[in-house]
Amino acid sequence: MPHNEILKGLRTRLPAGRNTQAAVAEAVAAIIEADENRPAGVTADYVSKLERGLITWPHEAYRRAFRQLFGVASDDALGFYSTMATAPLPPPMPPTASRHDVDDHQVQTGLVTLAAWAAHGGLSAQVGDVLAGGTEDTTIPHRIGMDDVLAIRQATRTFEEFDFAWGGGMSRAAVLAQLAWARQVLVRSRFTQPVRTALQSAIAHLGEVAGWMSFDVGQAGMARRCWLLALEMAAEAGDWPMRVNILTDMAREAAYGGRVTDALNLLAFARGAHDHLTPTILAATHVVSARAHGRAGASQECLRHIGLAEELCAGQDLAAEPDWMSYYDIAQLTGDTGHALFDLARASEPGSSVAAAAARNSAARLARAAELHGPEASRSRAFDQTKLATLCLVHGDRQEGVATAARALDGVPRIRSVRLVDDLRYLAKTGSAITGNADVGEMTQQVKRAIRARAV
Repeated sequence: MPHNEILKGLRTRLPAGRNTQAAVAEAVAAIIEADENRPAGVTADYVSKLERGLITWPHEAYRRAFRQLFGVASDDALGFYSTMATAPLPPPMPPTASRHDVDDHQVQTGLVTLAAWAAHGGLSAQVGDVLAGGTEDTTIPHRIGMDDVLAIRQATRTFEEFDFAWGGGMSRAAVLAQLAWARQVLVRSRFTQPVRTALQSAIAHLGEVAGWMSFDVGQAGMARRCWLLALEMAAEAGDWPMRVNILTDMAREAAYGGRVTDALNLLAFARGAHDHLTPTILAATHVVSARAHGRAGASQECLRHIGLAEELCAGQDLAAEPDWMSYYDIAQLTGDTGHALFDLARASEPGSSVAAAAARNSAARLARAAELHGPEASRSRAFDQTKLATLCLVHGDRQEGVATAARALDGVPRIRSVRLVDDLRYLAKTGSAITGNADVGEMTQQVKRAIRARAV
């Protein structure tokens, strides 16, 4: 990483007594505190990291304060640059007289642009609060340390494990409340710069989980808001892997909703940071690309991205991955690629060789994934079995489809997930179209009863 000689030169040319890293940090902090009415947490160590090139793109409020201190008009004149320059970026942010909140329509139609700003740490300059209208205020500690950050991380991990097993419907409200509280801690508590960075990274993970749970229960607008906040936090913390993890979630939601172009743009943006990524994180982006292309019926691209993901995960070492990627084992990869092929089979011409091949390949993968998933991934197993049952009814052995549906329904009462209900509805629709088979008819009625009981 090249040193920022421009910033260092500007500092050393200041008058004596004002040209130390500590003095510059104090001056920048004073500007931010005056402008933002909050403690800034800029230290000599932070200025040192800027000059050594460890941080190349500070938060917008920090960049603005540095510009004011040194009397320059642009970030380039400070030697600041974004290492996401290889990713597709939106036009520059328009000037605004005051920050404003965004409505759900803006969050959907302008999602890629908002995500780009958030991933660069520039969202807060334009948007007042992406969680506007959140929970009521609670007690906020005056000062926090690294132990408090570790407690937030542990709580997030617990929420995440609960989500994998039971779906987002049971604990989403608690996660959203925790996210709102943690964000207030960042704004109102005092802490050292290392604690601030660790806290922002922890909030990024918490926001990612809150967004995923919201998506799982059909609250797409809140999911996008949580992810945008999480992106902003990950950007300020310099947490590249989490940034890409969040963008991948956003792309999953876009592909699920049929917004294939949004999904592919978000993934291209994410893969612009490939130098910072582990093989498994990069593989996950290719899997979501496969799912987006599958939804669009683009068979060659779907299969190509599946191949890339499997190559990256060959010889996978999850111990070398971030702890939040530990779920992405061979079972998850196999199931995800099976879902991509399921979408391809649905999008292809009925009765075509492409549809038939995709269905066979998908069924084999979904069956294997259902076998490999442990009890901690009961929602994933239910997804696999529900889609496998649908494939058996359309392309395979209908009796096997009935038996697979029965196995899926065994786990459904414990899971609160609108996405799973959507899959059950498609299974019921498929069963309803089949006449003259009493077993399929009874299975269809059982699935419909399960849907009625699964109000999330």
